[in-house]
Amino acid sequence: MLVLNLTAAAAVNPQLFECITSWLREVPVGVIAKSPLLDAIMNGLSNEVSLQAAAECLGVMCRETKDVDESIETIQVLLPRVLQLRSRIRGLVEQEDTEGFKAITRVLADAGDSWTLLVAREPTHFRPLVDALLECCARDKDRDVIHYTFTFWYELKQYLTLEHYIEARVQLVDVFAQLVNVLLKHLEYPESDDPNEIDLFDGDRELEEKFREFRHLMGDTLKDACEVMRVSECLTIVLNAIKKWRQDYGSMATATSVPHWQSLEAPVFAMRAMGRMVDKSENTVLPQIMPLLVQIPANNEKLRFAAIMAFGRYTEWTAAHPEFLERQFQYIIASFQTDSQEILRAAAQAFKYFCVDCKDLLGPQVVELQAFYNQILDKLPEASREEITEGVATVVGAQKAEDAFRLLKLYCDPLLQRLMDKANNAVENKAKLDLAGEFFFFSFFFQRIQELG
Repeated sequence: MLVLNLTAAAAVNPQLFECITSWLREVPVGVIAKSPLLDAIMNGLSNEVSLQAAAECLGVMCRETKDVDESIETIQVLLPRVLQLRSRIRGLVEQEDTEGFKAITRVLADAGDSWTLLVAREPTHFRPLVDALLECCARDKDRDVIHYTFTFWYELKQYLTLEHYIEARVQLVDVFAQLVNVLLKHLEYPESDDPNEIDLFDGDRELEEKFREFRHLMGDTLKDACEVMRVSECLTIVLNAIKKWRQDYGSMATATSVPHWQSLEAPVFAMRAMGRMVDKSENTVLPQIMPLLVQIPANNEKLRFAAIMAFGRYTEWTAAHPEFLERQFQYIIASFQTDSQEILRAAAQAFKYFCVDCKDLLGPQVVELQAFYNQILDKLPEASREEITEGVATVVGAQKAEDAFRLLKLYCDPLLQRLMDKANNAVENKAKLDLAGEFFFFSFFFQRIQELG
């Protein structure tokens, strides 16, 4: 009765909802849900002054019902009230009310996280909640709220990949397909008026690093979608995105400009994120994607980096499909001609993976690799030098025993000569450190050969 007779000002006072939230520590959530207090909370969500406090209160109520079997009656009361919030999403986005959008999304995410088991049990009944969360992701143009939903998609995946919930999986697989398309859009770097602009964060390295970290979190959600949909279906979405860029902008790309490169880089990044989930026997989609990747414009640093990292993630697959090796490997080799330290590090890492996983296939190139190795070694940072040393040593170690002496001499004579040259000139401390570095790579090469037998 007190709540029903509140003045207009008191009914939207945040302290009212903070008070109710505090009661939830002691009072069963069902008591609140079945009282006029729930109407007060819902009304509070419609007012800018009380929105945050009311949203937190409703979110706590949802979290208090995580034991779904014990709380089923309360959930039946709360579900339609929570679903009413979906109608607010579009308006909040159009009004650019970021805080309001966050508050509503948090409530929906709290409900989803708490009731995931019921979603798997009754997918038809709870589908509107799943769709509401998907809409939050789709309308999140500034990437302010999508992270609130990551736990829900992960937990739902955990259930849907169980045989017991196969029916729910069938009913909800289309949601995950839509989610993949949404994630591809969110993975894109910011647009710029200058198609050649690479620094899209105005020199703010911290902001750029946060974006990169956020992309990897979205990559984890992509993997969740893969497990629900199957990898080939996810890769098909990636393939279609690459084809669309080629159709829309491919003919406009020049040696100095790649228009809208962000919409090409994003699906390549997504492909890389899925890499560990793709079986090397996949013969449907990857044979269509790989020829497109080697055609990615090399003059754009972020595109080249994305392609290199993707190739490096699929070397086991390439080893099982040798017809794709040559062009991929040459793309990696050509990437060492850049001055970009980031590209060099990525190329060295991918080079190592190719050498390790495709060592038998690279045998015919073992002599050519020595010339490349000797030429490129001084250009690389120390960690990358170690990686390409491990790579060439792996290829050498995989060759026939009768060729061992000839190949070891071929590789080690230049290393010894470099060692001697630096020893003769090692007077200052820096030169002595360089000498130590050369000795390390010489010994590291032999160590890898020994480990490989």
